Amino acid sequence: MAGELNVFGTFQAGPWKNNTELQKAVDKREWSPATAELKMAASSGKGAVEGAVNCFNLLCAIIRNKPDRVNIFSHANEFYLYFSGTVVPGNVNWDTRRPENWLDVDYLDNLEKNGVGFKDGRTKNATFEQFRKALPAHSTICLYACHAALGGELCKGIAKYFRANVKAFSDEVRYYPTIPQKGPISLKYAIGNNEQVSNFHELDRYFSAPITP
Repeated sequence: MAGELNVFGTFQAGPWKNNTELQKAVDKREWSPATAELKMAASSGKGAVEGAVNCFNLLCAIIRNKPDRVNIFSHANEFYLYFSGTVVPGNVNWDTRRPENWLDVDYLDNLEKNGVGFKDGRTKNATFEQFRKALPAHSTICLYACHAALGGELCKGIAKYFRANVKAFSDEVRYYPTIPQKGPISLKYAIGNNEQVSNFHELDRYFSAPITP
């Protein structure tokens, strides 16, 4: 199977109890996307959609779907992409209790060299050999996360370890919610101050230059 795989991080939502409180947080620029919003972004284009609490979920999803392009929707800084944490007013707190909760290619490389297996809730006894066979050489990994291309080291490390072309953004990935008085919100997305769009593929024009393995 070849195609796109869209993986979204899992972040506990902020303390806002209803849409009125949520709107106030958005107006004050204190809101950030949590699991539900990241999933909405991942579902706005084509491809299979799976959630990830940690990097093992990502690897297992790749084994299951055998994609040639992987899109990751989460939170990041210039050093690490995180899969889990908590949204708090004005910020996001990363879950750093376990090294698998962020994308650390040195950690993965060490596990692979030592023949360590991994699993998630759907795939048991997974191996790095299965992962390598499932992700074609020179596939594409796209990081829809703030500042992931800033400095370049994060993207270079991912490109080398995954043997993939990596695309990311130096600027912020901004989420623009439309919040009704009651009921679910809708979202648009933008890179920095650029045009707001409804499909994540429309953001691709703002990628920084691809990083090759």
